[in-house]
Amino acid sequence: MLHKVRKDDGAQLDASFRVERVGDAWTVVFESGGGTRGSAAERNADYAEGLEFLLRRLGHAGMDVSDIVVESRETDRLALGDRRLDLGEPYPVRVVDADALRRKISAAQAKVGRAEGARGAGNRTKRIRLFIRTALSSPELARLLSVGSAHEP
Repeated sequence: MLHKVRKDDGAQLDASFRVERVGDAWTVVFESGGGTRGSAAERNADYAEGLEFLLRRLGHAGMDVSDIVVESRETDRLALGDRRLDLGEPYPVRVVDADALRRKISAAQAKVGRAEGARGAGNRTKRIRLFIRTALSSPELARLLSVGSAHEP
């Protein structure tokens, strides 16, 4: 089930995610951004802002990110280690500064799956999967990430 990230004031962002179980871990798949701005093909236009809200909420809840990988058609043929984001620090990552971590994630994902010798900076808005350490249920985690509270009605 796809969920939208909301700002703290309740305003909905154009930033989507879903919660999935992978083995014994909960994961959050944050959907890619793309398409021409203002066109019908535009998707997840608020990618950076939405990812930052999501990370901030994980940090406030005291949850660690135990891994992050790129999940795209272009990278599904790669080994898990080749899809892993190199954030310049070991996993698990504690979210202390959501803005700084979002910038690290964006920069790291631009390098994953790029052809040798490719020009340009690379795509910083790919679909990513974050592995989360939590005791929350799927609906509670989705609610926390969407609106900031796992238990509000």
